[in-house]
Amino acid sequence: MKTTESGKKVALFTIATNRYFKNAKDEMKNEAEFTSCVAW
Repeated sequence: MKTTESGKKVALFTIATNRYFKNAKDEMKNEAEFTSCVAW
């Protein structure tokens, strides 16, 4: 957690999720997706 110059608290974090899908060859694949988050 960080504090801004004005004294407000802010948390920066990343959430990882798995994404499952079929590719063009109809094969099941999975990829990790990373989402950056900011909470005030």
